[in-house]
Amino acid sequence: IRYTVARPARGEIIDRNGVALAENGTRPQAGVIPNTLGTGALRTTKIALIANALGITPSFVESQLAQSWVTDESFVPLKTMPTLDKPVIDGVVYQDVASRVYPYADIAARLIGYVGKVTAEDIEKNSALSSNDIIGRTGLERTFDDRLRGTKGGEIYIETAKGEKRETIATVEAVDGETIQLTIDTFLQRSAYESLGTGVGSTVVTEPTTGDILAAVSKPSFNPNLFVTGISQSQYAIYN
Repeated sequence: IRYTVARPARGEIIDRNGVALAENGTRPQAGVIPNTLGTGALRTTKIALIANALGITPSFVESQLAQSWVTDESFVPLKTMPTLDKPVIDGVVYQDVASRVYPYADIAARLIGYVGKVTAEDIEKNSALSSNDIIGRTGLERTFDDRLRGTKGGEIYIETAKGEKRETIATVEAVDGETIQLTIDTFLQRSAYESLGTGVGSTVVTEPTTGDILAAVSKPSFNPNLFVTGISQSQYAIYN
């Protein structure tokens, strides 16, 4: 008896005009192919340069290369990039991977928040979660997490000794997360953010006849894309 899990697409967060503030997209993932690294001192030097350029440690690169599934021709992922840039680094190649993307970054970060991988503590609190799930960590991503996350599906089936599917026992379709539409106007959100300049403060713009919140800005802010891909200790220290 085998089973597969079908993961739903996370719902997007859009403004009053349909402009995406949190969406599902792709990012470049930096990695290496072992047989291009050379041997001996050359390999050690190249790994050190790659680690420095990506903001990781040589020991982490070595640990990734030492995984049991890695062959000389394997693509070994090292880091998902926080932006769409693919800097040229000797020995590094890129492939696109699915990722949560925040197109307006700092401008809406305090409002939208960001997502992250679940922890053991999260699973203890919610048994419906599993180790590969993504949940909202802050902001509206967290507030609306249940609606955005959707419902998993999957299939239970019988497999033969040769690894072939013989019969499906049960199938449940995954239900994608809900798209959440806000009253926010991204044009006003950007204007309010830029109007604060280098100051420290907040701005809220409302529509007096309806009570709709058109902009909600706070500075200092941060780039939520960095948290999705795994923020470095140095950048986290700067934000703190």
